[in-house]
Amino acid sequence: MDAASQFRPNAKGAKDLDIGHIALHTAVMNDLLRTYEQMSSSVREMEDERTAIQEIVESLQQVLYPWITETKIESPEYSTFFDLIGSYDQGVGIVISTGRGGFRWAVHQVVTLRAVLNSTLPIEIFYGGDDDLPERYRDFFQFIQSLFPDSGAITTIDIRRKFPDSHGTLGLPGGWAMRPYATLASSFKTVILADADTIFLRDPQILLDEPAFNEYGSIFWHDRILGTAPEDAYIWVDELLHFAKAKGLEKLQEQAWFQRKVYHEMERYWGRPILG
Repeated sequence: MDAASQFRPNAKGAKDLDIGHIALHTAVMNDLLRTYEQMSSSVREMEDERTAIQEIVESLQQVLYPWITETKIESPEYSTFFDLIGSYDQGVGIVISTGRGGFRWAVHQVVTLRAVLNSTLPIEIFYGGDDDLPERYRDFFQFIQSLFPDSGAITTIDIRRKFPDSHGTLGLPGGWAMRPYATLASSFKTVILADADTIFLRDPQILLDEPAFNEYGSIFWHDRILGTAPEDAYIWVDELLHFAKAKGLEKLQEQAWFQRKVYHEMERYWGRPILG
């Protein structure tokens, strides 16, 4: 904890080693979160231990990711890190991040899910402010919702309301590039993260029955293959995974990325963001 407190990353000037340092301490915070989850809240003897772990986690979050709990605005979305965790009040849902550029593809995807595949999964569509996805575009998604009243909700969410970023640390983008923040800010305990131009051929609900998902808690699907990455990119990822104490890497060594054959291999994500 002391080491993390001494290291206060500045995203505007952060270098690769800073990211590795953040990954190392994020792995520690993740271990603490899982310990906290496993401790029974009904056992009185554990109350002090749970409180202590909670305080440490919140302190680490303030050092590593201070933008999650914004302090410079009057009514922040999340006052504590555990407010964010408590906001995962829905089971499984689809998360799409888009702006005007991907709007028509997102519409195609949503209509396909509802009208062709008969999917009833709720959908959350994230955007980065009115300039990114103006109101008339958002209204069209609500119109689609009105055509399928018996299906899950279709909700549009401004990511900048979730993470206001008054310090200017994030410089939150719009369009597809906000995907990791959308995953974090969604209300789903299990997230299907899809690009606006993703085309599902079956209801993604079937992924719940995938053995890999049930064993590991997340699965990915393939991206396009557009050649290899620079060697320093492979080295950087290897070091980052090492810092993050990534598990199960021995099962992936035959994959094209680890064989230095592709730049883009994993496309999108299905999994549990936190304490799933």
